[in-house]
Amino acid sequence: MRKSNKRLKGRSNITGKIILAFGVACVALFLAWKISRNVFSEILVTVKMISAPDQKLQMVRNLSTRITRLDQLQRTQALRNPNNYSAFLNESKQLRLTLDTLSNLYLSNQQQQSRINEMKRLLKERDKVFIDYVQQRKGLIDNKSLAREVQSVTRILSQSTAHPDSAVTTTEKKVSTTTVYPAETKDDRTFFGKIFGKKKKVASEQKIINEELNISQDTIASTKRDSMLEKAGQAINEIEMRQRLKSRLFASREAILLEAGNVLTGQMLGVLHQVEKEAIDQNLKNNQFASNSVNEGIKRINYIIIGFLGLTVIFLYMIMADIMRNKRYRKELEKAKEEAEYHSAAKQRFLSNMSHEIRTPLQSIIGYSEQLKKANGEGNGGVNAIYHSSVHLLQIVNEVLDYSRIISGKVKFTEKPFNMLALLDEVITVFDLQVKAKSLELFTEYNLPKQVWVIGDSFRLKQILFNLLGNALKFTNKGRITLRVSAKKNGGIMHFNFEVEDTGIGIAENKMKTIFNEFEQENSDGKQTGTGLGLSIIKELIERQQGRIYVSSKQGSWTRFKFYLAFAITSALANDEKSVKSQKIAKPSGKKIWIVDDDRFILDLCSMILNRNKISHNTFQTAQSLLDSDFGPADIIFLDLRMPDMDGFELCSVLRKKLPETTEIYALTAQVMPEEQSAILNAGFNGVLMKPFTESEILHIINLTDKGDIPAVDKSMIDISLVDKMTFGDKDQTVFVLGRFVFDCAKDAEELEKLISLKDHDRVALVVHRIAGRLGQFGARDLASLFREAELRLRTRQSIDEELKSELNQLNEKLQNLTSEVDQYLVAHVAV
Repeated sequence: MRKSNKRLKGRSNITGKIILAFGVACVALFLAWKISRNVFSEILVTVKMISAPDQKLQMVRNLSTRITRLDQLQRTQALRNPNNYSAFLNESKQLRLTLDTLSNLYLSNQQQQSRINEMKRLLKERDKVFIDYVQQRKGLIDNKSLAREVQSVTRILSQSTAHPDSAVTTTEKKVSTTTVYPAETKDDRTFFGKIFGKKKKVASEQKIINEELNISQDTIASTKRDSMLEKAGQAINEIEMRQRLKSRLFASREAILLEAGNVLTGQMLGVLHQVEKEAIDQNLKNNQFASNSVNEGIKRINYIIIGFLGLTVIFLYMIMADIMRNKRYRKELEKAKEEAEYHSAAKQRFLSNMSHEIRTPLQSIIGYSEQLKKANGEGNGGVNAIYHSSVHLLQIVNEVLDYSRIISGKVKFTEKPFNMLALLDEVITVFDLQVKAKSLELFTEYNLPKQVWVIGDSFRLKQILFNLLGNALKFTNKGRITLRVSAKKNGGIMHFNFEVEDTGIGIAENKMKTIFNEFEQENSDGKQTGTGLGLSIIKELIERQQGRIYVSSKQGSWTRFKFYLAFAITSALANDEKSVKSQKIAKPSGKKIWIVDDDRFILDLCSMILNRNKISHNTFQTAQSLLDSDFGPADIIFLDLRMPDMDGFELCSVLRKKLPETTEIYALTAQVMPEEQSAILNAGFNGVLMKPFTESEILHIINLTDKGDIPAVDKSMIDISLVDKMTFGDKDQTVFVLGRFVFDCAKDAEELEKLISLKDHDRVALVVHRIAGRLGQFGARDLASLFREAELRLRTRQSIDEELKSELNQLNEKLQNLTSEVDQYLVAHVAV
């Protein structure tokens, strides 16, 4: 116990350390991720700052370009359109606005503020100088006063060069015009004459033109010649002096304009250099900041990695210590497991031995009590008590062995197709007589399709239903027992809901939670018998098939068990599997039977049974006595597997070499483990006869061995075992019941044939209903189902058409064949 606690504690410790190490790793990774994320974010911001264009630098370069363009605009303006310089002034205004924007960006830099203000002042001065320059240039180019002066000089010179003796002749011509208008005359025309008459003639004007011509001659011009020449010289001197003054003034303005442009350009270059220097310094700062951020992040990550590695080494050491300790524990567990497996195998051997040791005496008790019952009749109460007690003891042994197989995980489930309705009818048939014996009522409520063929373990399902119905029967003294079954299809799976309800003593509320525990009983008042394993076994069987079981009860009133199972849906068995098998039921007296067993009681019991049925046989108590005998070949051999000199497996191998292949060899054993039975069949045996066995079981094997021409009844058509159970194994009563079955079926078949030909709808339906019930009672489930379907069609139709008539005739023919086969079986059975 202490070792187990240490192992659990060790597992808990190593699990906790692994979780803690994983948590530390996650924290380290998270911190590294967080630091890396912050570092990369800072680097990204720095990169954006470096890669983003510098607004100041862009603005300064733009200003430089625009100032250069302004110089070009000045020259163009001066040459092309000196009278209109609004474009120049607008460009200069935009430059000043840009300088204002740039000044706002340098609010904290007084030096740059002074430079920008000086640039704005220079721009204004330059505009004034440029306007003066343009005006001066315009005056030089377009000088009207000079032109007038030159023209006056020219007139003086022209007058001075005229002929000295010429006279000045003046001619004057005068023209005068006098207009005479005629006197007005009265218009004597009437009103209509004015409208429709001709236009009145107007008298024409008369003009009188007078012309006068006066000619005079002047001879005084020659006296003024000298004075005019003198005036011309003075004018030319004045013109020269004014032109020189204007040229000097223009050159001065041009020099001032050039100087202002140079100063402005210098100022702009200074600002540009300063901005570039600031941009370079800022880039250096950003690069240094990014480098510091990366170095700081790497340093932090290194600290985290070093710390994580240190913790990893510590945890690794601790985990390795735990692993070494767990290895030691695992070795101990493996050793304990081997010991447990050894003890489990020993337990299985013990159970197998106990099964053999218990079943062998039970065989004698059940066998001899059964023979005494048949010899003395049912009136001997002592024999009946012995028989029923031994059967009850066998049931207890079987429950213990079932429980052992389940808890060891060796229970096997077969996957074979079966008809759910047929299985339920079989279960009800078995319990019907027992329920009636206690004066109870047995009800069934099925909500199932007509044909329900599924794949699963029908034996285990019957075991569950037998157990639940058996419990209901055991604990119910009055009232009724109800079996409800419903199904729901989901794809290729059919989900079944089973419910067993009784009106018995109920279950106490404090027992509801423990009712499915091992060795727990529904009623602990000591009045009920049993091992307390039944419900735990069926719970395990249901859960192993992925099912569920529930219980509800009211003490003193009722109990209800519900369980759910799902089976795969399959089609009905092929017709050839439903057909009658051709087997010969040989007369027992014509067969030779050998029985080998070291138990003298078993040999005597078998001899009693075989002698009673007049079957030739020989018994051997040892294997060597059989091998030394000269009795000739046998038809059937029953071998006990556990004998002192040679076991049944070895003896079977020896006999297979000596005897014909037609010889049937059956194992006679009390070993009931599934793996043991599989090994028996794989060793060359034809089958297994389990101890304890009854007379009907051994005779059943004998009657089904030889092949021949007489057909035997196929269990898919009629189940003789159901009849045996109804008659409690009474052979004579079984023959009587089967004979009655043949007589009634033959009579109904004959009547049905006549009614079909008459198309008597109501009477045909009545006979079909009667036949279907009889066939279901005797285990002919498939044929009974066909008759039930025909009955349903008859109820839904008002008359018998040709199609239904043909179907009924086919069913009647199958009924006649079945009757004939059962009759042949009776002939062969009675002949025994």
